Amino acid sequence: TDGPLQEPEAVQVAQTGVDLDGVQSELIIFFSQPDYQLDRISLDQPELLAYLKSRGAPEQLAVPRAIAALDNLGCEVLEVQGLQVYVMCFYLDGVPRDAAGQAMPGKKPMMVATAPAVQPGANAEAPATMMKKPTTLVHLVTIPRDQFVGAPRVGDPVGMSQNGMWSFATWATDEVVYVAASPAEAERFAELAQSLTSS
Repeated sequence: TDGPLQEPEAVQVAQTGVDLDGVQSELIIFFSQPDYQLDRISLDQPELLAYLKSRGAPEQLAVPRAIAALDNLGCEVLEVQGLQVYVMCFYLDGVPRDAAGQAMPGKKPMMVATAPAVQPGANAEAPATMMKKPTTLVHLVTIPRDQFVGAPRVGDPVGMSQNGMWSFATWATDEVVYVAASPAEAERFAELAQSLTSS
């Protein structure tokens, strides 16, 4: 009779919630699409925080100083494993600017490719070299702590992980689990992640 009793235990082990693998996969899939669209594009960090909180992000959501110092691109509410997670996007090397120095936050789709050749008859107002080098983004994902399977303990060191070309840093506060992510060079991301411990 012991055999049938094992079944319910196996079912109990399956926890519902978001895990790090799920967050990593969904971020990589979403931001690898050249034509992805963010819910909101703005350089105004308070506006983005207010938007995410209006969509259900934890009230305790706060951007760490090391990331808050970067220019904002925008934000997105993503579905991961059936639950919502809240993503803020930042430029690692500053917001792209036009020849006159005007910020161009809407140019984010060009980060995945070099500028296309100007086709005959196309609008050639923008210089073809403007987005010559890829724009590197840092994403800050916020998940309510009670929805994160295997949440780190408060006070644990920032956990570092890698998934292909992407680097991830994970840590927790009382109510929130944060995951910072970027396809930047691992060394550059590690420098940023180290500063998260002192935020």
